[in-house]
Amino acid sequence: MAATIEQKLLILQQIYDRKNILFAKFDEKVTADDQQKNWQHVKDFIDSLGVTMVNKQWDYVRDAWWQNIKRVTILKIDKFRKMGAEGGVEAKLTELDNAILDLIGKDSA
Repeated sequence: MAATIEQKLLILQQIYDRKNILFAKFDEKVTADDQQKNWQHVKDFIDSLGVTMVNKQWDYVRDAWWQNIKRVTILKIDKFRKMGAEGGVEAKLTELDNAILDLIGKDSA
């Protein structure tokens, strides 16, 4: 089954809790193995929710799921900015959009 909004929020919370490792540049403190283990933890959490990602590995979560959900929010913000959204961009954002912005930073979108 596809993830519900509530499940997506829970998944994003898992990513948020690990963002300092998941999105860090490699150095003596954070290695590729550290990132892989943390993305695997997120994938395991998704599996525990019963969300179907048939034959998908941890890198699917990083390279496809996360990228797609992030892109939707960024495109929405760009559209609102171009159209001059009434009440400002923030008035049109969902809880999911705000959770994504918390991860990437409001100025990044």
